[in-house]
Amino acid sequence: MLRPRQPALFDLASLPRPVLLAQRARSLALIANAACVETARRVAQVVTHGWWEASVRAAGGDPVRLRPPDRVPPAVTLPDRIVAEAQEFGRDLAMLPPAEAGDLIGRLYARALPAAHRSANGVFYTPSVLVRRLLNKAEHAGHDWARDRAIDPSCGAGAFLVEAAERMIAALRGANPAIVLTNLASRLRGWEIDPFAAWLAQVAVEVVALEQTLAAGRRLGPITEVHDALADFAAATGRWDLVMGNPPFGKVKDTPTLRGGFRRSLYGHPNLYGLFTDLAVHLARPDGGIVAYLTPASFLAGDYFKRLRRLLRDYAPPVSIDLVNSRTDAFEDVLQEVALSAFKRGGAAGPAACAVLSVTSSGMLDEATGTLVLPADPDAPWTLPRSADDMQLVERLHNMPTRLADWGYEVSTGPLVWNRHKLRLHDEPKPGRVPVVWAEAVTPDGRFVLKATRRKHRA
Repeated sequence: MLRPRQPALFDLASLPRPVLLAQRARSLALIANAACVETARRVAQVVTHGWWEASVRAAGGDPVRLRPPDRVPPAVTLPDRIVAEAQEFGRDLAMLPPAEAGDLIGRLYARALPAAHRSANGVFYTPSVLVRRLLNKAEHAGHDWARDRAIDPSCGAGAFLVEAAERMIAALRGANPAIVLTNLASRLRGWEIDPFAAWLAQVAVEVVALEQTLAAGRRLGPITEVHDALADFAAATGRWDLVMGNPPFGKVKDTPTLRGGFRRSLYGHPNLYGLFTDLAVHLARPDGGIVAYLTPASFLAGDYFKRLRRLLRDYAPPVSIDLVNSRTDAFEDVLQEVALSAFKRGGAAGPAACAVLSVTSSGMLDEATGTLVLPADPDAPWTLPRSADDMQLVERLHNMPTRLADWGYEVSTGPLVWNRHKLRLHDEPKPGRVPVVWAEAVTPDGRFVLKATRRKHRA
């Protein structure tokens, strides 16, 4: 009889602490991933309880009297040795800043979920280095943490909420702890459709506010709500100074209700992040509300997003856009190019600052690349410089007096599968035939050489 193999528990004592924590997170995630969603949640819950208890002790409190927010345990029993390992991992996290600890728990939970569940629900949490970068962009756009309201309508495990809470507390330094807690509860909010992720986010923000909680002698009020943001947002329209986050990626089933609520930005099949971007424009205050989002960069071009670009141009023009150059070092299992964008409601469509980010295991590098000037055609792609050297090229492209369409050409990008069109491909030019440019025509060093020498390629 074959027995399921039990993942080994690693002996990590000799590793540096950041490596130790990351490796432990992977080992626990592997254990959970071998089972089901509820097992993943149970492992993450045990880790979170260990983190909470150690954090309360470190702040001078009693974890028996100050319990974490209520949560019904998943209906899964873990082996004692796995529970012990998860508790120890959680206790170790208390030695890290809350943002880094919450980042590790979010990553653990995301890794632990079955791949099909992650993909179907768009569960890809945001590294803390990119959270900080995006909220810095919101500050540069004018957000004031001492008085303004902020919401993440798809908060996941709370990466943006944790960073926002830390900034709000720092901006209120010196205020009565009870007043700080009241500010957090009234001016910071996270919506999340996954009840377990919403619980993780609430715990993480309460860890950030432990000092104020113990000093005031009362708990922080609810920050997160289990909420289907796309289905119910009318009451929150126009109320928020900042809409922040990393909305889920991926296509979603088209329905009359969905199309009715987001008709202004939809063209073709709806994508979740496009819907959440439209939602953010709804939620942001009309006279200066800021949207700070991490999304795929695909909204910058293509017909699918032309109405979304028009919406942003008309209602919330971009202030700045960063492209992430090394996404595999920033996210696991994310293949799309991603952008960090700040938009401002009611603002003029002026030049938007552009940069390229490179995320490595040791931090992040950024290179300013110039500015984005929105094209005259509101449906046209947004052409961003991808390096400082590209800025002159982009300016020349904008200033060209004619386009291919003026000469009767229609551009179609993407792979051409020769055997689907072999009757339409020819070797000799004749009236009515146009050249086909294959990818091989662009050389590795960036030169263009018109050729079609590979098998089945025809000019």
